Amino acid sequence: MSKGAIMKNFDLVSFGDTVVDFTPAGKTNKGTNLYERNPAGSTSNVACGVSRLGKKVAVMSAVGDDVIGHYLSQVLVENNIDVSSLVFTPNYSTFLAFVDIDETGNRTFYSLSNGVNDASLRGFTLNDVDKQMLLETRIFHTSGCTFVYDTTRAVTQYAMQVVKEAGGMISFDLNWRPFLFDKKFAEEFIIPYLCKIDILKLSDSDLEFLVGSTDIKDGCQKLHQLGVRFVAVTLGPNGSYYSYSGGAAFQDTYDTTVIDTTGSGDTFMAAILAGILSTEKDIDEI
Repeated sequence: MSKGAIMKNFDLVSFGDTVVDFTPAGKTNKGTNLYERNPAGSTSNVACGVSRLGKKVAVMSAVGDDVIGHYLSQVLVENNIDVSSLVFTPNYSTFLAFVDIDETGNRTFYSLSNGVNDASLRGFTLNDVDKQMLLETRIFHTSGCTFVYDTTRAVTQYAMQVVKEAGGMISFDLNWRPFLFDKKFAEEFIIPYLCKIDILKLSDSDLEFLVGSTDIKDGCQKLHQLGVRFVAVTLGPNGSYYSYSGGAAFQDTYDTTVIDTTGSGDTFMAAILAGILSTEKDIDEI
């Protein structure tokens, strides 16, 4: 480590949503649906995945000071995640959603609040930021939902600046949801920040939404022109595609019976980040 360099005590600091999804879990004797409480939230899922792959991880997030919020905190602790920057707010409730799954394993989310009372999207402010934690992380990971409200958008923008100036990397999953933001919002608030992003994960529908291209290669080139260094695109049953200065290629998947796709993109993101963290090479040299 060079003189004056900051010790990187965290491999990943993840900022964003810590929520609960109620997912199908069979039926009652009367034939009505049963739903099971499951910890969720894109950035928290990624945090758990990276931690399970042996990396040191912390979360920055907010939950309601309620039974669901404290349950989620315990889940994070059980996954060896530093929760010193998990805020329990009395002002907002922990976000809840119900999930229905079709015969192909694809999901439909039903938000109970559309974010209005969501602690994750409103309950964490600049006053809650641990700057030292940001200085000490190798990668700062976040997602599109943190841009929705002024409070969390300010945190994301500040964190990106601090981490980049300290020599860390920025990871971003657009994780677009139509009920969160539209194309005009993305053009105003998200696209200008792509120049700061080192690692970007998108689905093929995210890519089309963000840069208006259905051609994967062309879309990735547009993102590189905007400053993104490494792009990974998930393609469902068609595998995935990656693109960076060292090359680009499609990666095939394998045939399997799909039961539930919930969290699959987050698992994909966690594997990428853990892989990058496991090498001492710069992204462009991998």
